[in-house]
Amino acid sequence: MALHLISINKTAFAMKKIYSLSIALLAFFQTQAQWVPIYETTETNFYTLYALDKERVFLGSEIPAVHLSNDGGSSFSLAELQPFGFVQSIAFENDLIGYAGGGCYFPFDQCPGNTFYRTEDGGTTWDTLLSDMNIGVFTEIAALGGGNLFAISDYGGMFHSPNGGLSWQPVLVQNTNFPAFGHMQFLDALQGFVATRTVVSANNAVERLHFTADGGANWSIIYEVASFPIQIIDFHFTDAQHGVMAVSGGKLLHTVNGGTNWSEQVFGSSDEQVTDLFVVNTNTAYMSSFQQMSNQSRIYRSNDGGGSWIVDMELDSSFIGKLYFVDKENGWALANYRQLLQRTGIDAVDETGAAIPFKFFPNPISELFTFQNPSKEPGLSLLVNDAMGHSLKTVTLSQGDNRVSLVGIVAGFYFLSVINEDGQIIWKERLVKE
Repeated sequence: MALHLISINKTAFAMKKIYSLSIALLAFFQTQAQWVPIYETTETNFYTLYALDKERVFLGSEIPAVHLSNDGGSSFSLAELQPFGFVQSIAFENDLIGYAGGGCYFPFDQCPGNTFYRTEDGGTTWDTLLSDMNIGVFTEIAALGGGNLFAISDYGGMFHSPNGGLSWQPVLVQNTNFPAFGHMQFLDALQGFVATRTVVSANNAVERLHFTADGGANWSIIYEVASFPIQIIDFHFTDAQHGVMAVSGGKLLHTVNGGTNWSEQVFGSSDEQVTDLFVVNTNTAYMSSFQQMSNQSRIYRSNDGGGSWIVDMELDSSFIGKLYFVDKENGWALANYRQLLQRTGIDAVDETGAAIPFKFFPNPISELFTFQNPSKEPGLSLLVNDAMGHSLKTVTLSQGDNRVSLVGIVAGFYFLSVINEDGQIIWKERLVKE
């Protein structure tokens, strides 16, 4: 059955861009101005987030449905996959072929468990490959290319498909008896990781992280803890040796030797829990968290592969979940299951290759702001554009502080860009005028 993309009427479906709400939310943001809310819905909940590039963004939701954006998340079209259920995982193996997993926790005829879908046109149409009446939801998919897939069902276990989801075989992870599977990650067709939990008694469970070097045929334990309060929340490896793992209690574990040794880092209070972890490259990583007592969420950034973390964004009275990045400066986050936040930025570097820390304040602004230019490079200009790309103001930058006036410009979102003498954009940021 082919399922075609339906264009959303934003008025009828109650989806809208949240320009007015964005200004209110930005009052809670810290000095990092890259993060702004760009989209929300009042009709459904989003459970997963995926992006192919800076423009093509996917959200999985109830109904179940896959939401596709071709403009970086400002607007979406909707592909309904079943009358009822959830989409909780999306993965692509190339620009055209992708997969979505979902299901129902209490299956009935119109809401099967363990559902799996495939697209061959970049997400415009989807075919149903599997509808299982057993309880379960496919919560994670690893698409390794050529139809080589791994998937985790929260009630069904771990599975492998060599043919793009047409058939599936269970994956047996040694040293575990009836485990509950958590996050998984594959570096390539042979090397992969998976977290499991095995309940020992009412008061105890064993959390393990496993590694395979032969495509899932055999697994070794590289982390194990027998303590019920401890839970492996998420992990990410840049190669077989270097990885970061988030566990409950506001703790991060870091390894540089494939799990032989783990160093512990406390990044917040004991009630601050990691909700998602995304490692972009060997240096740059992001992490979202939620602090229950203060009802506050943060997104942290690491510039040294997870060894240390700084707050990249902070938001009150909100829950930030899934993260996804296409490079070290540009990505998205799900907030409160119904809002999409976007981070934009371009690294500017000096003659030594070090990042140039362009800054401006305040943000939001009323009429005036200060732009700090620490660069010694001559001929830099600051451009102010509106959301449609129209140029509103150009300022020739001097080294140090530059006072910029936006008197007479209406309230809204604007983009600041630093341009060099060759006309290249070397830095870009968003600004809000109230």
